[in-house]
Amino acid sequence: MGFAVLSLQPELPLNPDGMGMLAPTTIFNTVTSFLTNTDLQHYSGEQHLSYFSQLFFVLWNMFVSAAVGFCALTARHPRACAAMRTWVSYYVDMWRT
Repeated sequence: MGFAVLSLQPELPLNPDGMGMLAPTTIFNTVTSFLTNTDLQHYSGEQHLSYFSQLFFVLWNMFVSAAVGFCALTARHPRACAAMRTWVSYYVDMWRT
């Protein structure tokens, strides 16, 4: 979906500045970085992306990427506490996150 949004950027709404398509390798890098939760970006959002791309791809993925990490931490917490019978593992996981 992200590759489609960034590729179709010139034809999508909320593009008053007439932003063109990014290079396919840059699009692939951006989509993959959000998929792997590394958030590596090789562009300047205001200069290369339309408002639609920023709202429905970048902003959405920045939220979802972090939310999935916290959900994984929350799911791990009860198992860690049951195994160790202490809150230390929860705080260590939070610190690592």
